[in-house]
Amino acid sequence: MDQFRITDTGFNPLHGLDMGPPPPTDQPSNGTVAIATPAPTAPPVPPAPTAPMMVASPPAGPPPPPGPAPPAFTFPPVQALPASPYAHPLVPCPGDRFYYMPNSTPITAPQIPVARAQGRSSLPGINFVNSTGGIGCEPGYNYLFPREHTKIHVLNTVVAPWRLDPTAAIEIAACHVPASMTMLDLAFALGATIPEKTKICEVVKGGEGKWYPGLQVFGDRPAEMRKTCKEMGWNAGRTGEWGQRDVVYIYLEE
Repeated sequence: MDQFRITDTGFNPLHGLDMGPPPPTDQPSNGTVAIATPAPTAPPVPPAPTAPMMVASPPAGPPPPPGPAPPAFTFPPVQALPASPYAHPLVPCPGDRFYYMPNSTPITAPQIPVARAQGRSSLPGINFVNSTGGIGCEPGYNYLFPREHTKIHVLNTVVAPWRLDPTAAIEIAACHVPASMTMLDLAFALGATIPEKTKICEVVKGGEGKWYPGLQVFGDRPAEMRKTCKEMGWNAGRTGEWGQRDVVYIYLEE
């Protein structure tokens, strides 16, 4: 059976026959109107029966008495911490211009006062003293390091290391030294007061606590004191690492 049936007049399933004119259509008018009739459908399927709900019956007898309530959690009281003896209060920096600042830029942000850095008098060369008398770069300044450095271990002993007992303990100061530093500047950096009476000795390790004297530079020889560390063979290759030469050991005698 076709889904559509052609009838002479319109038919409404609720009101019956429609005696009025047919509705407008794009089909050629021949006195008939196409009325859509629904296709037969299968009867509805009844829902499946549901299983009966199991309801637990109340227990016999009176309910048990309620247990004790859990203790309420409370935070411990907040105690003030004692003031640290190393704490410094924030104090505003004066708004005037510091003569040592680049471009005389004023500082208005709060500054934390700190104690002056402690220098080491035995090796004055490790302390950078600026124009204000402090140690380190001045506020707003940076430091440009040389491109090449060498590793020098300074043996701090009262007598020459090669004259000490092999079991003697030796204090060593390890330093990164610019390869372009001259022997004269190195003598001053190591604490020499009279360079003309100073002798810089390179010390060679002999094993089992023994030391031997090596290359020596005398302060009363200006040509030797003008030589740089790199000209002495103390260059960036003296690292002590595997496959490279040992670090430089020196002893300053005055």
